[in-house]
Amino acid sequence: MKKILFVHGSALNRAGTENFMMNVIRYAPKDLRIDLLVFSKKKGSYEEAFIEKGIKIYHLAPSSFFKVLAMLKKERYDLVHAHMNALNGIILPVFKLMGVKVLVSHSHGSKNFVDNYFLDKLENVIKKLIPLWTDHLLACSKEAGAFLYGKHPYRLIDNGIDLDRFYYDAQTRARKRQELGLDDMLLVGAIGRLNFQKNPLFLLDVLAVLKKSITKVKLVYIGEGELKEAIIQKAAELKIGSDVLLLGSRSDVPELLNALDFVLMPSLFEGLPYALVEAQASGVYCLCSTNVDQRTKLTANFAFLKIDDPKSWADVIKENSIYDRQDETSSLKRQGFDAKDNVMKLCGYYLECLNKKGSK
Repeated sequence: MKKILFVHGSALNRAGTENFMMNVIRYAPKDLRIDLLVFSKKKGSYEEAFIEKGIKIYHLAPSSFFKVLAMLKKERYDLVHAHMNALNGIILPVFKLMGVKVLVSHSHGSKNFVDNYFLDKLENVIKKLIPLWTDHLLACSKEAGAFLYGKHPYRLIDNGIDLDRFYYDAQTRARKRQELGLDDMLLVGAIGRLNFQKNPLFLLDVLAVLKKSITKVKLVYIGEGELKEAIIQKAAELKIGSDVLLLGSRSDVPELLNALDFVLMPSLFEGLPYALVEAQASGVYCLCSTNVDQRTKLTANFAFLKIDDPKSWADVIKENSIYDRQDETSSLKRQGFDAKDNVMKLCGYYLECLNKKGSK
């Protein structure tokens, strides 16, 4: 049995990178054992789901750094797959010195996940170390790969999803809207962390414009994050507080996608976001910023918009408030976004890397 360690930089909450790791754990062959190292003492909302899959989770903090590394060294992992973007340039050398032969770096974004000028500059220096320590470079999109690795060659790994879960069903839509008490509303949704990258405050401006012509409209946020209080405050200032629903982290995202009429993502930067792949599988109309990878558009009900004009977003919603919605899972499977298929390709890549190292 081959032993693999995933390395993640924050608590395990429901988000894109965590979904990627969960899909691999869920569909990997039984002869691959996967454990997880998390650079956080906190237990995120998604952690129990990982534990239920039978994997071992190590929480690393400054006070336990050497103790945890000693435990990891005893485990003698065959391969370490780092999901910390620029910080892969720090963690991968540590495992190299510990004797791990196969190191894999994965880029999940097209910019550094920090909202600080000096930290951003520091991470831009650190990321240059990655190609010096590993030959195995992966990215979720061309933009993400070019950002983290520059001109070094890398392999694209699509963000596949569990298509058996993210399908459109009219009965599910009706039931979920009734549960929410919003069956007669136009529902505009956003899925992701409430942080600077996702630019959630912009959507309040879009809603404020929409409210001028559509009275029965609600904005639904699915996710947690540090901007929650700022969202509540700005919604109150715009006098739309009662029209903003903060649902927090949810395990019923597929059903909620059925209930929504639009999914919006005005991000400042992205790789190839899981949330929009999932939304398109369910046939919902998606609007996203021009900062998002162009390959994200997988279906016809999709628009790229600039994030300097909330009125343009509101106009597209009004113009398409009635549209032909249908299940798109078969289309996404043909385009290579099925999680099961992608995981098998990734695990094949693992074995390819291990075999090459073993033959040297």
